[in-house]
Amino acid sequence: MSAGSPLADLQPAQTPDGVTTGEYTAAGMTAPPAGMGGGRSSAPAFLPGGGTSAEQADQVDVVGTLRGDGPFGADQVALLEKAVAGTQPAEVRQHLQELENEIGDDGNDRQNTAAGVTHYLLGEHEQAAERLNEVDGDPLVDYYLAQALLSLKDWDGAIDALQTAASNGYDEVQCELEKAGVVRQAGDTEKADELLTAVSRKAATRAEYSYQKGCVMADRGDTLGAIEYFERAVDMDPRHSKAMFRLAGLMDLLGEDREAIRLYEQSLSKPPLFMGALMNLGLLYEDAENYPAAAYCFRRVLQVYPNHERALLFLKDVAAATSMYYDEEAMRRQRELEQQMRIPITDFELTARSRNGLERAGIATLGDLCRTSEAELLAAKNFGDTSLNEIREILEGRGLRIGQLVEQDSMESGGYGYGGGYQSGGGMPAPTQPGQPSPLAAVSPVGGPGGAPAGGGHGGAPKLSPFVSDDISPAERAKLERPVSDLNLSVRARKCLTRLGIVTMGELVSRTPDDLMSVRNFGVTSLNEIRQKLVDFDLKLRND
Repeated sequence: MSAGSPLADLQPAQTPDGVTTGEYTAAGMTAPPAGMGGGRSSAPAFLPGGGTSAEQADQVDVVGTLRGDGPFGADQVALLEKAVAGTQPAEVRQHLQELENEIGDDGNDRQNTAAGVTHYLLGEHEQAAERLNEVDGDPLVDYYLAQALLSLKDWDGAIDALQTAASNGYDEVQCELEKAGVVRQAGDTEKADELLTAVSRKAATRAEYSYQKGCVMADRGDTLGAIEYFERAVDMDPRHSKAMFRLAGLMDLLGEDREAIRLYEQSLSKPPLFMGALMNLGLLYEDAENYPAAAYCFRRVLQVYPNHERALLFLKDVAAATSMYYDEEAMRRQRELEQQMRIPITDFELTARSRNGLERAGIATLGDLCRTSEAELLAAKNFGDTSLNEIREILEGRGLRIGQLVEQDSMESGGYGYGGGYQSGGGMPAPTQPGQPSPLAAVSPVGGPGGAPAGGGHGGAPKLSPFVSDDISPAERAKLERPVSDLNLSVRARKCLTRLGIVTMGELVSRTPDDLMSVRNFGVTSLNEIRQKLVDFDLKLRND
């Protein structure tokens, strides 16, 4: 996968199928946490703006960081890195756009610096260079301008910016090391090595030095030497994303898939993220049959590069493979369930009262019991709690429960459908069990930012609310079909939407504020939270 340009890169090594593992392009994508890999049943543990409740509680003040009155320096950059790589990328984008509107053609140095650095962290290099070029005399600005120009392959401009950064007070040794990297990427490996040798006395204990030496070794074809230097760089700085990316590529070529996955995941823990890392990681996930995680990676690339041919091709492959695997499993479990549903009640030893009560209710098979609610059973003449408990024990022994199919039909009408309730003579696909990958039936070229099938259903297109017009553009429909999980709501708000059976954005915006407020434990705070989250997607509740 030719990943394009920037920050890390030696001449790309070619895998047997022609996919490059070297150069990579910074792209504005949210980062996955480590631990995303695993076996066939492991799904992505992250969604854009997702994260654990602990991560959500530790939020960055994006407004104050981007648009505050104080100075903008290394501390503010670190906060923005945390926000972009964590749970707040959409918020960063929103407030960056608001900052751009404030700046117009006459921004001050603080505004231009904040906007330029944030554009770079989001992988928007041209906008970053444009803003940072408006600021003079700031070493931090000069350094990030060099990074943006390097990503744009403006070798001379990047070297000039690094020299200016050093003269203005930025870390001189760091600038010399990165100049060597620019020279190497421009094609002069020998001169790059000479620059590294000249600064080695001061730089040998730095992770960046080992990383640059590893790149030189790799350019020369010394794989083992490159691995040694990259490992040394990662040991010195576990967050050196470029070294982890290059080391992961070499581990991949050597067949060390598990280690490669771990390193690619770690390389994506800090922005800016790199397209090559996501593409390579997606391929490794696909090889490991971790299809949901693979699909996520390819969708993230397509969000930034919608026409990326390889990402489109790989995503289609993942969809086909997942559908095949899921269908085989579903068919097997469907047959087993249908066999159970046909078992007659007379096969079980029941008390006379229970048996007579079931006969009067017209219940002859286990399937009939699973389509009948407990309330309906108790309404039968002479059928009480003792008989109910007797029936429960029989069903539980077979992994079933009273009213099971009623609940599933209800969930289907609320948007969770398992593919249709039990039908005599028809099949009932069994619900996805924990550990079984969900099908990727509704994979679109770009997909939702989390890579999950839009709408939360297991197959086919998600249902839009009757309040949503069918006469809408494909882009609007795609937005309304996105799952409400993309809103990254608090636990309380999320549970309330679940009680209402709301799965997609379209279903949510068809509800009025009064509809939501009618749910137990849903208050003004939760309502305002949902309203604010919908604003990020340019949506609002009905009647708002």
